[in-house]
Amino acid sequence: MRALPPHIIAALLLCAPATAGSPADMEGRYILKRAEDGFFRTDRLTGTSSFCRPAAGTWTCRLVPDDLAAFEEEITRLNRQIEALETAREAEEAGREPADKPPAATARDGLDAAMERIERAIRDFLTVMRAIRGHLP
Repeated sequence: MRALPPHIIAALLLCAPATAGSPADMEGRYILKRAEDGFFRTDRLTGTSSFCRPAAGTWTCRLVPDDLAAFEEEITRLNRQIEALETAREAEEAGREPADKPPAATARDGLDAAMERIERAIRDFLTVMRAIRGHLP
């Protein structure tokens, strides 16, 4: 029996999950794009992307990190920090010191550090999106 070419095996492996549902539900669900040493697989339903390539005779797919989740976590953390600072400001305006009031320098330093992390995350996200865009139609 003749062995199948690697790109045929990759296509079969990457499309295998699509056969689990009904054909109408799964038709066109995945986008496969050839990359230098593998394939990018994007799930149109969930938006997740994976990079798949052969390694030691088998195909492996690794999930492309989802920077959106990191952004949402950072936004949640910053919203909590904003609420704490607003509570401290309101207490200060009322003429009393809150028990957990952060020093002004620490609050400003924390805000600067948070903004730097957000900027770095956005740059990383845009880098990933540019890389994916280069592999999509």
